[in-house]
Amino acid sequence: MIVMKAIKMASKMKIRVLGIIENMSYFLVPETGQIIEIFGRSKGKEMAEKAETSLLGELPSTIRQRMIL
Repeated sequence: MIVMKAIKMASKMKIRVLGIIENMSYFLVPETGQIIEIFGRSKGKEMAEKAETSLLGELPSTIRQRMIL
């Protein structure tokens, strides 16, 4: 819903949408390389098709580890 609202707003402002980048698309387990879709199946491609644009990429979610001294 948010993606489509942003695309509609850009269209009204005559701003060309070059494509969609899906943030927090998945989590990559560093130790195993396993991909976990934390928020469910990706809808980036579906949204890009609906908006008649390209899916430019899917960015993983990351967890920062802090060192405790």
